[in-house]
Amino acid sequence: MSADLPLEDPARRVNRPGAARGEHAWDRTIRLWDGYFAVAWAATLVFVLAAAHPGFPVRAVAAALLVPLVPWYAVVGRPLLQEDPPDQGQALRYLAAAIALFLPSAVLVGETRLMAFALIPQCFMTLRMRWSLAAVSVINLVPVAGWALLWQPSGADLFANFLFSVVTLVF
Repeated sequence: MSADLPLEDPARRVNRPGAARGEHAWDRTIRLWDGYFAVAWAATLVFVLAAAHPGFPVRAVAAALLVPLVPWYAVVGRPLLQEDPPDQGQALRYLAAAIALFLPSAVLVGETRLMAFALIPQCFMTLRMRWSLAAVSVINLVPVAGWALLWQPSGADLFANFLFSVVTLVF
């Protein structure tokens, strides 16, 4: 190897002083997560209200069940996500209430299941693995089962929805 190629340089900073506020990049701010939650919630609300089936009164009820998720997240969920580590009892209570609002809405209007993209990461961010997997299973499978019992869809629709929920669960 050539002597002209320096193999060791003096130590230097990778980023500017004070740039990293946390050990990991995702510890720097919760605003990105807030934005993600807001977009997922708003998109879900739009899809629920614009769904072709069921009728508007049922869609309005499903949408109304999603509205309390915003203050619930802001008051309880957001501070919980910032804890290191999150209190498991509080996390279970927070997610149980969020799931309790989500499930009836998801049974009534299938498009509500889009909200799972905001709820599932919170399970892994706040709960131990075993509890996370149980919560994620409920979020993915119970809405399809309830929807199928309530609306009695065709076999093809049921298969497509079940397949989507299993793929989402495995993902």
